[in-house]
Amino acid sequence: MADHAPPHQPAWSLRLRATLRPRLEWAGEVVNFAARQARDVRLDQAAASLTFTTMLSLVPLLAVLLALFTAFPLFAELRGAFEKNVLRELLPEQYAGVILRYLNDFVTKAGRLTAVGLVFLFVTALAMVHTVDRALNDIWQVRQQRPLLQRLLVYWALLTLGPLVVGASVSASSVLLSISQGWTGQVRGSFRALLDYAPVVLSGLAFAAMYVVVPARRVAWGDALIGGFIAALAGELMKSGFSLYLQGGTVTGIYGAFAAAPLFLLWVYLSWFAILFGAAIAATLPRLRQTRFADEGRAGNRFVTAVALLRVLLAARRDDRRGGRLGLDELSAAVRSWPEETESLLTELERLGYIARLDGLPARWLLTCDPATTTLLPVFSRLAVDPNNTLLTRGDAALQPWMARGMAAEWVTQPLERALDATRPPVG
Repeated sequence: MADHAPPHQPAWSLRLRATLRPRLEWAGEVVNFAARQARDVRLDQAAASLTFTTMLSLVPLLAVLLALFTAFPLFAELRGAFEKNVLRELLPEQYAGVILRYLNDFVTKAGRLTAVGLVFLFVTALAMVHTVDRALNDIWQVRQQRPLLQRLLVYWALLTLGPLVVGASVSASSVLLSISQGWTGQVRGSFRALLDYAPVVLSGLAFAAMYVVVPARRVAWGDALIGGFIAALAGELMKSGFSLYLQGGTVTGIYGAFAAAPLFLLWVYLSWFAILFGAAIAATLPRLRQTRFADEGRAGNRFVTAVALLRVLLAARRDDRRGGRLGLDELSAAVRSWPEETESLLTELERLGYIARLDGLPARWLLTCDPATTTLLPVFSRLAVDPNNTLLTRGDAALQPWMARGMAAEWVTQPLERALDATRPPVG
């Protein structure tokens, strides 16, 4: 039987496949990286923790917020507008009235508290903001928190300036609506339709501001705005889907009049998940642009990156003009890794005696070992294969000589100046 040759494919099809294949592979790597990041930061658990804290702190937080509205004469009359225009946008439409009535009852009772009770309310509200602060810093992988005084200033700003900004936006919307009353019908209709998107725009800007201000890390406004508007759009889509779900009547049929409580709990959880999802997007964007993000899931990446760091520091040591001292940003850029991952590897290399961290701000790193005698064996044993693995020491006897030959290989036993003596990488 004669072999059948594959049909001839036109040149345009081959070019299209050659163009699309790397882009599809890159898209797949991005999706895998995003999924891995979501698992690492545990968005579902963080949203659940914030939901629990919200249920404890919501009434004290609203009490402080509405009290601030009342305290400032300029915004005292906006309390009703805030409840009508803002809170109703954040709550499920079917149960917004019921939930607002309960919240107003709680806030009214909170207004009768003594000074000690008001202090307790304010501390509880701060606990809410502290939980948000911790969750966002975990997403941005912040290891060193701000000093306590700076954090208290951020919390105070969120509790005071936030309501004022909301009040100003509500006031501006009311003024614009009153001005539009004198316009022609078509222009007024178009303008009112445009104002219907104002909650999404305000939510996106508010989330972006929170992503910039709260984490103890520099966050670019462009990344924050992308994450903020993704969170706002996700919240709107979730709100529409939630309304469709409520129209089915399943939850109401089971819980009856008590349905508002579990539904509100679910709504708070989904809202926090959308906010944290936007934060995760904003935190991931720089890594997609600046790092070898696809390599982070590949076996041996930490060892390869550590060797690359040693090579960069060795080249800097040979450069008398630089004095061998390199900062974290320079090292991260040289190996195209995220600063947190680079700093973690630098700490490992410091423990192994290869390098030292010099005092000062910003901190700088220096190769301190003797490259003429030091080998890659310690870093290989720490980050690649530990020779003390019991399967090698007390397990299969055939593995022991195999491992011994591997650990005696020239590439891992020769000095750094020979093992890494290649074309010097550009630094700085």
